[in-house]
Amino acid sequence: MIKMQGENEPLLIAEPVKKENEAEEIAPPLFTSENGGLLAQYFAVGILYGGLPATIYGLFLGYLNTPGYVYATARVVTMLPWSFKFGFGMLNDLFPLGGYHRKSYMSIGWTICALALLRLSNIPLPQAYWCNDGHKYDLGGKVCNAQAATEGGRYALWLMLASCGYCIADVAADGLTVTLAKREPIQFRGHLQTSVYLVRTMGQILLY
Repeated sequence: MIKMQGENEPLLIAEPVKKENEAEEIAPPLFTSENGGLLAQYFAVGILYGGLPATIYGLFLGYLNTPGYVYATARVVTMLPWSFKFGFGMLNDLFPLGGYHRKSYMSIGWTICALALLRLSNIPLPQAYWCNDGHKYDLGGKVCNAQAATEGGRYALWLMLASCGYCIADVAADGLTVTLAKREPIQFRGHLQTSVYLVRTMGQILLY
């Protein structure tokens, strides 16, 4: 509350008064069965966030030897769901499923991602574009399957669906993180966000 004491006197800002029945802010513990799943989710997001682009590079440019524009298109299409992150956030904010704003969308997202990855694992790989001497592929040498360069499209579709699934789950997790962060004491505010994004980064580092 701001009060004017006099015409030539400075403004005085009164200290906020804490109500007797006002609950104390409690920092949510991360390493518990209740919130530990949030850390596990961010770790999985980190693995996929770094793993899918790396897979595209090795599969499209190395194994299949697709043209550069096909590789670029596959990479853009795979990361396309992240352009709709704002829309996914609005969806789980405004339309709770089963009474849950976050958990339901996390479950849906990871289910989509798991099914897409499972389908990818069941698509047989064609013979590589380059010949294999038994130890390594002779990149830039003899061509054994020129048709492999045209096989990239079906992989890009399922990679995009996998990306869409974990993007939906990640957006819901970000919303839950914000909700939990509001319960942190002001002197520790930001600790939760730092922790979850550190775990996500650790998931990315694991791949390299």
